[in-house]
Amino acid sequence: TTQTNGCWSTGSTMPLTSTANNGFLIFDADSANCTDPNSNPPLFDQTALLGTITSPMIDLSSTPAAVFSFEYESRWCCAGAGLLTLVEFSGDGGATWPLAIEVEHNIVNEQQNGTFEANVTTVMGGAAQAMFRISWDVESHYYFVVDDIMITAAPDADTKMLSAYVSHNGTGEEYGRIPMNQTGQNMLIGAQVTNFGATAQDNLILDADFAGQTTFAGVAALSMLAIGDSAFLEDASVAGPLDAGDYVGTFTVSSDTD
Repeated sequence: TTQTNGCWSTGSTMPLTSTANNGFLIFDADSANCTDPNSNPPLFDQTALLGTITSPMIDLSSTPAAVFSFEYESRWCCAGAGLLTLVEFSGDGGATWPLAIEVEHNIVNEQQNGTFEANVTTVMGGAAQAMFRISWDVESHYYFVVDDIMITAAPDADTKMLSAYVSHNGTGEEYGRIPMNQTGQNMLIGAQVTNFGATAQDNLILDADFAGQTTFAGVAALSMLAIGDSAFLEDASVAGPLDAGDYVGTFTVSSDTD
């Protein structure tokens, strides 16, 4: 229930997770590597630290499909050997850990807040000896906070859209402002989707409809998306150019069982 402390994070506030007031897990690398916080600049040993927390065995024998999630807050800087935060999953009491997923920390020296979520059905679903472990492996300042860990039953069908995008030149690059005479003759319309459900999703369809000075649409299909997998659905056949004006795009992904 105490915020991070050390040479570089003295004065940091409590984590911004939903229930930080009732306790949280913290990997406090700054505190462990702080030699003298009162010097100017502070004295800091940049020693690589590995911290791991492993759960007890969890009986999921009555939960054939499961989603694992937690809220997190992190900040890192100057990691000489890089930064690695792994969440690993076992269905045999820790004998093997066949699924490992990295938590994203993509901004150096800035506080990051987010929710980690993974479909763990293929490893932990229906397992009487399910386990997870979280590792923070860093040669850096600052900290990693985990809170509100949950394992919930996955619905049969739960296709989620992770992103939606349109690129004016049909190659994926995009810029904030493009002169009219430099706009491309084709557009790339797409979305990244993931299957968080308990069953494979068949015949996924992306429908992207745009309203504005000129109406246009994009359509893409995928025959099957396995449990826990992600994929990109893209349509590069949409032709331009468009009349100048504001446009609103609506992206919808559906499958046979949605």
